[in-house]
Amino acid sequence: MLNWTAPSADIGAIIFAAAGNAANGNNEKTGDNIYTTQGTVMPSETGGGTPPPSITSGGAVLSTGTPTVQQGAPGAIISVFGEEFAPEGTLVTDPVLDEAGKVATRLANTCLEVNGVRAPMFAVVPTQVNAQVAGSPLGASSVVVIRDCGTPNEKRSDPEGIVLSEAAPAFFNFLNTLEGTNPIAATHVAGDIVRIGEPGLMPGADFTPAQPGEYISLFGTGFGPTQPAVPAGAIPLKVLPAANGQASVVGNASLTIGGIAVAPRDLLYVGVAPCCAGLYQVVAKVPANAPDGNLPVVLTINGVFSPVGPYITVRKP
Repeated sequence: MLNWTAPSADIGAIIFAAAGNAANGNNEKTGDNIYTTQGTVMPSETGGGTPPPSITSGGAVLSTGTPTVQQGAPGAIISVFGEEFAPEGTLVTDPVLDEAGKVATRLANTCLEVNGVRAPMFAVVPTQVNAQVAGSPLGASSVVVIRDCGTPNEKRSDPEGIVLSEAAPAFFNFLNTLEGTNPIAATHVAGDIVRIGEPGLMPGADFTPAQPGEYISLFGTGFGPTQPAVPAGAIPLKVLPAANGQASVVGNASLTIGGIAVAPRDLLYVGVAPCCAGLYQVVAKVPANAPDGNLPVVLTINGVFSPVGPYITVRKP
């Protein structure tokens, strides 16, 4: 009997070859035979044979849904799509904090590296991971997904490219459609926190339209560096308590709602959302002359526009 220990990493097919001599003991060559055999064990049949993760070509994008933004920015939340990121059935959508109180860089034994730097992890399923870009140089960059991260069976994907810009602003949406015309994740500022949108937009959630002249909050990512800076993975309110977790973007910001420019005095805040790592927030006043309807919203930071399509619903009282 032969005892064999499989390699901890996938090294391809394993070929076993054996030879045996059958002799009759007559001290002659007659009646003796040599027998040979060969067998192959594929990686999927070995203890360390889970296929490595693979990233879809063009599968590293900003995490805001549609329209797809095939760019990232330092501090932004990105989504990476592919296969074999985690065992079948894995569904982890809540990040965990490490001993320093930051979002951990390993979730469900899966990690992501951007230019070799581990990224704070927000969600893991077998075909997608969401993570925050840590400090990284601008320009052409690469991402790598690591399955069974930190274990003897750790497996790395081939690198996939993504371009990092100083700012790549985009809004999160309550719903995502393929054509990219979606209701922005936005809330009323005054009174109880209520989502902005047509009543009944999503089951079990309260939605009401925005009104001309009221202040609203819109949420996105990729807005770029802030002052003061917030480290990747850090919860702004924990690291900036004196500022109530606020840190404004460094770049020049402007906003239009329904094609109407929001006056600079009415653009109260563009910066990190105090609650969450990688999340950004805009607090602005809906123009008094805004018409009723689904009005497209465009944020511009240092000349870079957010995608056209996302909107807020506005209705006069």
